[in-house]
Amino acid sequence: MNILPATERKNLRLKNYDYSLPGYYYITLCVQNRLCLFGNILNKKMNLNDSGKMILEVFNHLPNKFNKLFLDDFVIMPNHLHAIIILTDKGPTNQISLSDIVQYFKTYTTNCY
Repeated sequence: MNILPATERKNLRLKNYDYSLPGYYYITLCVQNRLCLFGNILNKKMNLNDSGKMILEVFNHLPNKFNKLFLDDFVIMPNHLHAIIILTDKGPTNQISLSDIVQYFKTYTTNCY
């Protein structure tokens, strides 16, 4: 298998925006080198493999880790995840940001994998 080197990505974040503010956030997380590690699509249906099931379990657990986080809708694909997550201002005053959540998710799932 030939793995292509990672290309430089365009920064899609808004300059000077505080990503710890309450709101709805749409995120896409891709597997490194876009390898299909989470399962496959068969008859127009996503079939999660063990890695995909682990991703699902960890993603569903995020609101237990971050008390100001709620999950709206998400879909796991063979090599990426799309999600809408909600940050609220309810709960303890500890401030979390979208990058804190994504960093935790990526680190934890990489270690589990």
